[in-house]
Amino acid sequence: MFWDAVQATFVALTHWQVYAAGLEYVIIVFAPLLIAYMLGIRYGSDDPVKHTSVILVPLFQALGTVFFVYSVAQIALGQAHYSTWRIPFEVAFGSPGKFIILVVLIVAASFLLAIVPIAGQIYALQTLVLSGLALGVLFVMADGQDFPQYTEIDWLPSFWFICGIIVVGAIFGTIGVALISTLPQILSNLTGRDMTAIGVLISIPIASTFGFVPFFIYAAWIGLQITPAG
Repeated sequence: MFWDAVQATFVALTHWQVYAAGLEYVIIVFAPLLIAYMLGIRYGSDDPVKHTSVILVPLFQALGTVFFVYSVAQIALGQAHYSTWRIPFEVAFGSPGKFIILVVLIVAASFLLAIVPIAGQIYALQTLVLSGLALGVLFVMADGQDFPQYTEIDWLPSFWFICGIIVVGAIFGTIGVALISTLPQILSNLTGRDMTAIGVLISIPIASTFGFVPFFIYAAWIGLQITPAG
């Protein structure tokens, strides 16, 4: 079933909405840090982000992860060909207590992963665990309107399945990093103009989305198990 999930991931990555969600993730994660940096410069701080990044980075990464996962969940599960942009907002404002608990859980999980030897250095594994946690909570809170009723789901893949996710995720992560460094130059060479800024703006959401490939494979695996009730 692993290769079926990988194939479904390639299909999911053909939807433009997932890259829009990648841009959404980038904005949620980095905009607050940029604001903090600019405020620090404004008020003469020697290192404006240093004292806040320990808390801000995991917090906004958790928020970004939740919004990304909930926005593209139906595409990743193979249940629809459109994004559900309203779901993260409905969860955040309709069930704020549950939403806060979810964000706290993801932040706590990110800290725990960071201190685990080896695992803390594997970005694909971190993405898999944190986004998988968000997806699992979404299923718990779903009322059947946006997600089909299901009979039974095996939430924990096998060891080798996880290894496969990590390998494929690492490959796509490397491609994403390479894209950021090469796409601006490629566009500049093709147009004969300095396209660095545009190339970066295009490549960052794509690279961010590629970073979530472990989530897409895992979600596709869950989607392949879903059997409508009745």
